[in-house]
Amino acid sequence: MGLATREPRCVLCNSGLVIDGLQAIDRRRDALVARLQLQGKELRVMARLVQITAVAAGVANEAMGKAKQGIGSAVGSDKMKSKGATQEAKGDAQKAVGNAKNAAKDAVDKTAAAIKKPL
Repeated sequence: MGLATREPRCVLCNSGLVIDGLQAIDRRRDALVARLQLQGKELRVMARLVQITAVAAGVANEAMGKAKQGIGSAVGSDKMKSKGATQEAKGDAQKAVGNAKNAAKDAVDKTAAAIKKPL
């Protein structure tokens, strides 16, 4: 006589009150994977925002430095011109740092994509 497989009997199974345990575990795993993917995307967005902020701060400092230099020239204040030149240099440095962060992030993203790419 062969072994017959039969479904486990459950009185509440047909009423919809019992959820299959394996499906519940699978859903939790899927939820965890989705949450981890979302956290990864959030980290990438935050990193990009930090880079954009660095570039934006650099642009703002550069513009303020140029404005101070212009005002210093119009008024005839060497002190104002030197402060403007200093602030403009600070803005250039901030922009360079932001652009370097962008370039590094892009290189990492391209490398990661190349590694994940099937051969």
